[in-house]
Amino acid sequence: MEIAVIWFITLMAIGNEIDTANTKNAELEAHVIAQDVRLDSLESTILKTVGAHAALNATNNFEHRALDNRISNVEEKLDEKISEK
Repeated sequence: MEIAVIWFITLMAIGNEIDTANTKNAELEAHVIAQDVRLDSLESTILKTVGAHAALNATNNFEHRALDNRISNVEEKLDEKISEK
């Protein structure tokens, strides 16, 4: 009889440990899902930032080329005026 009581109490303790482990696993799973959502959001933000940076860089390069051309034109005109004198 005493062995049956000890066995039953042991089974209850093991059941409680299993329930505790299952609860911790569920909490960890929820945490992992939340982190995945944050990672997806971060990746999206990074991709948008990269795209915006590339567009800005292309625009700046275009504007710099246009300004370089204007400067070259002005320098050529100055050289012509200087050589005329």
